[in-house]
Order: sequence, then C-alpha cells, then structure tokens
Amino acid sequence: MAWTESAVLKEQKQGKHALGGGLYLRVQGTSKSYVFRWQKHKKQYEKALGPISKLRLSEARAIAAQYSADIFHGRLIGAGNRKGMTFATMAEEGLPVFTEGLTKETAREWHTSLLRTAAPFFEKTPLKEITSSQVADLINQFRAKSVPKADKLRVRLSRAFTWAIEKGYRDAPDPANPASMKALLVKTKHIVVHRKAMELANVPSFFKQLSALDTQNARALQLCFFTVCRSKEVVGATWDEVDLENGIWTVKAERMRKTKRAHTIVLSKPAIALLKRSSPADSGRVFIARGATMRQLLKDLADDQTLSVHGTARACFRDFCTRNDLNDRVTEDALSHVDANRVRASYRRDPMLDKRSQIMEAWACFLAGKRYVSKKQADLNAIFDSSLRAINRR
Repeated sequence: MAWTESAVLKEQKQGKHALGGGLYLRVQGTSKSYVFRWQKHKKQYEKALGPISKLRLSEARAIAAQYSADIFHGRLIGAGNRKGMTFATMAEEGLPVFTEGLTKETAREWHTSLLRTAAPFFEKTPLKEITSSQVADLINQFRAKSVPKADKLRVRLSRAFTWAIEKGYRDAPDPANPASMKALLVKTKHIVVHRKAMELANVPSFFKQLSALDTQNARALQLCFFTVCRSKEVVGATWDEVDLENGIWTVKAERMRKTKRAHTIVLSKPAIALLKRSSPADSGRVFIARGATMRQLLKDLADDQTLSVHGTARACFRDFCTRNDLNDRVTEDALSHVDANRVRASYRRDPMLDKRSQIMEAWACFLAGKRYVSKKQADLNAIFDSSLRAINRR
C-alpha cells in the first residue's frame, strides 16, 4: 500500500502501521500520531513525533530520515537537526563516556566542571556557536584564583568539545584547544598557598587525645599520622596490601593519584599494633572511614577549623625530619615525593627501607611524646653503662 496524506487521514484500524524508513502511524482510539521506531543492541526504541493534525506526512518522513542518519553516524537521536543544542545537553550525554574508568571522586569533578560550572556560563548559547573567546572568559575567571584548576577545566572542556565534533554536534575546530587559548588567556603568576599545619610542639598532645578514641575514623586518622600517607590512601587501604609480619604496606599504583606508581610504606611498631587491633571489614577494606569525617575530627580535637589532614600529618612530619637533621632523601621517599630531576630520579632504585624504618620509629615515638633511641644507640648505651659499672667497682 502506498501511503499518502489522504490514506493517513482515512485509516481507522487500531495499532501501528509501518510507513517505511522507521516511520509509523499510531492509531489509538480517535487519536492518530506519527512515531519513529529503531533498534539498538537488539532492543526496540520508540520516539513520538507528533499528531497528524500538526505534522504532515512529508514532514514526518523528513524527520524520520534525519533520525535514521543520526543512528547511522552514531549521534544522539535528533541531534543532527538540532541547531539550538546547548552545551548542557551535550555534556549530559557525553559524561558517561568522559568518566568511564575514573574514580567516583574524579567523575564528580568532571560533573562539576561541565554541568555546574561550564553549562550555566554558556547558558542557552547553541553549542555550535560557542567560541574560543567565550571559553577563555570562563577559564580566566579561574586562572585568577587557581591556575591548576583552570588548566584542568580547559582540558575537560577540550575533551567535551572534541567529542561533540566527532559526534557531529558542532563543526571543528575545538574552541578550547591550547592553540586557540594561548593568546586569549590572561597571564597569571601561580602563587602556591600551603595548607595550614599544626604547630609541631602541639602534635603529641593532640595525638594523645586522638589515641583515646576507639572509632574507625579515629584509627584511620592515627594511621595517617603514623605512615604520613594521604587520607585517600588510608581510606582506600585493603588488607591484601598489608604485610603485618614484615611491617610493610604497599599502596597499589592505581591508587597513587599523584605519582601513579606503587608506594611502599614501612610500618612502625605502633602502626602495626594499631592495625592488629583493627578487625578486617567484610569489604576487604582496613577501615570503614571517610576522608571528610577524619578531617572534621582533626579540626574538632585541635579546635582549629582551618586545619587539614594532609597539611598537618605530612607537613608536621617534614618539619620533624628537618629539625632533627634526618636524611632528606629518605624523608622524601617516605612522603612518596617524586624527584623533580628526572635523570636523578631514574637512578634512584634503592627504597632504603632500613633507614626509613628508623625514621618512622622515631616519628612514632615523637607522636607518643617519647624520645626515640635506635637499636644501635641502645647497644652503645648498654656497652657504656656496662663499662661505667665496671669502672665503679674498681
């Protein structure tokens, strides 16, 4: 049957009637409308086009042809004909692609960058009309506060625009690419603002308060101090990473967000004792704790809402090592810092676990308010005391 406008108006049989090219006439009671149907991954999908009173057959066929082309090119249905498609619409569709394989936190950062920062800024400006100048205006707002954050935002925008071009949602070039941005971005000198740390002299008294608490978050925070690891590394620690017998904890490379390499931590005796008191969780995690809760616990105990776990545990450890003239290289290894000199870093193979063990024991003693005496020093003291007693007996 050759469908015509007249035939559509006269059709009374209930149900869906194929008009060709994925277009169907749906007769339901006294109402008639056009729908477009397609199949993807062996599943049937359907999209309503409108009633026959407002849409002519020729118009419905044109829309169906456009939708078929969108499916063929892998585009969102209707995107090929949507001149007014906004950045927000594109970002909502693309976010699952952009965040695939990322951690939950990084995925949230992408969501914030695209939908809570960029989308409101571009508002209803059609995606195809967004220019490099507009993108630069947005990036410059962030560069005045934080150059690293501004750079991250630009990279994410570039990824989103490149994807939109590949999908056919806008024409090339990418308005956020570095070449386009170079002349438009305001030159800003990056000023490093260090996180506030606790006074080193106050750490032992604070740690005494912390040790008196017996909660998952309190124990996790104690381990942050004992190992000077980042709170995210402690929160994500699993028992398969920990070797209590040898006093070693190895954080997997995929969990080391900054260095992207496995980090071996020498556990002091108090740290081992703390872990032995912690019952293995059903999930395999060492602690069921949250970074935000640990941070708030630190602030409340220290009565200082400006402190952070990272800025306190790691910064105080660094101050402790400096004041006691401890080996700088060993200290940096304990903090999992990467040597800025790539050539020198490539030759650094020895993890120096023995020396790191001494430093971590000394740090643990300091946290407990005690004076650290190494085994070598203890042996020398014993020999000295023995000699002194022998002299006194003469």
